[in-house]
Amino acid sequence: MARVIMKKLPRIFVFISIITIYILTGGQTMANDNQKLHSQGADVNATDIIKQINTIGAVKTVTLFFVIPYSEHRAKLTASTLKKWGYNYVTQNQAYISSMVDILKSANIQTKSKAGNSWETREAVYFTLENGKEVKFLFNYPFPGEDILMGSFNEISITANPSLPEALFKWAARLPINANCEEFIKKYRNQ
Repeated sequence: MARVIMKKLPRIFVFISIITIYILTGGQTMANDNQKLHSQGADVNATDIIKQINTIGAVKTVTLFFVIPYSEHRAKLTASTLKKWGYNYVTQNQAYISSMVDILKSANIQTKSKAGNSWETREAVYFTLENGKEVKFLFNYPFPGEDILMGSFNEISITANPSLPEALFKWAARLPINANCEEFIKKYRNQ
């Protein structure tokens, strides 16, 4: 166990450094840093990314976009079409922002250098920073029997616990009612 941790420590520090640079420079160096991360074959725990976002305290808004599980669409959903056609919940309330951070921390997010991109974006979490830049997490919805949730963090392939979408729906149910989505989300109220 100690050898595994020691082997992964340098990769974790590289990844944390990249995220810190991204947030502090407003995203100017992220494309180059993503290439460096992938070329090193990073396969690290991404929980520290979320801690970094929370620690800096620069989050102004959290927005959750999603579509109802198993709903069908004419074309494969992407981040942009999810913003256009999905339901959304937005908050600037720091308690709800912290709650979203806690949900992501508990989702066992892992970076994967070769997670693939054959999945469809069904949930998206956007952290808007005070400088106007966005930090985005995109996820698919797991089908029965899948033990991993595919996704991305600012174009970096990640995986997460397949229970994450349900936690996101419960989070949305705590926010003010969105009449367009209430028929679906009401079952998560009071949970």
